[in-house]
Parts: sequence; structure tokens; C-alpha cells
Amino acid sequence: MNQKFHYKLQSVLNVRESMKKSCEMELAAANRALRDEEERLRKVAERIYAALNPGAELVQDIPYFNQRERHLRTLRVELESRKNAVKMATMNVNNARQKLLEAHVEVKKFEKNREREKDLWTAELGRLEQSANDEISNVLAYFKATDRI
Repeated sequence: MNQKFHYKLQSVLNVRESMKKSCEMELAAANRALRDEEERLRKVAERIYAALNPGAELVQDIPYFNQRERHLRTLRVELESRKNAVKMATMNVNNARQKLLEAHVEVKKFEKNREREKDLWTAELGRLEQSANDEISNVLAYFKATDRI
């Protein structure tokens, strides 16, 4: 007997696997977005540090200090905005990880089900082959007993 195993839910498994791949791509995109936001946050922090430490060009007049304070306020607002963007990007990464985990679990469920069905199919095929062999043995034994061979 030369039969091939066919999993009845293969199309569903294929859909689940494509959903898993889609979730993997979403996670990669979310990670890239998070890295980009962290880089922007780092750059704003560097600009604040540079504004707070002017170096050798110390100017002691009031308009300079007023302008510097306005610039620092603007940078601090931008820093808070970047921190919020990083928080949102982190939440997106966590959501994408959760979706990927759920998709992975779904794929594993179907793969396990496929293995169970294949094991059952293999066992049934073995029983059928054994039954066919037994029948052939019985027919040969009958013919030997009746001297027809």
C-alpha cells in the first residue's frame, strides 16, 4: 500500500503560518520605529546638554540668557514629546510581541494536531497492512492445506 498522508486542515495551518510571518514583520517594524524614536530622544538630550554647557563662549548679557532659556524650554518640550513617542513605540513593540506570541501558539496547536492525525493515520495504515498480510497468509495456508499450490 503506497498511500500519502493528507492533513485536512493544511489550508488553515498555512493561513496561521502566514499570519505569524505577518506578525514577525510587524514586530520588526515596531522595533525599527522604537530604535528611531530612541535615537531622536538621544539627539534632543544631546542638544539640551550642549545648550546647558556653552563652553568658552560665555556671554554675560541678559538677552543671551533670555534667548537661551527660551531655547531650553523649547528643547524640554521636545524632549517630553520624544519621551512620549518612545513610550508609544515601546507599547507598539509589546503589542506586536503579544500578537506574535499568540500567532506562534496557534501555529503550534495546528502542527501538534497534524502530528497527532499523522500518527493515527500511520497506525491505521499499519493495521490495514497487517490485516492484508494476515489475509494473504490465511489464503496461502488454505491452499497449502488443500494441496492446491
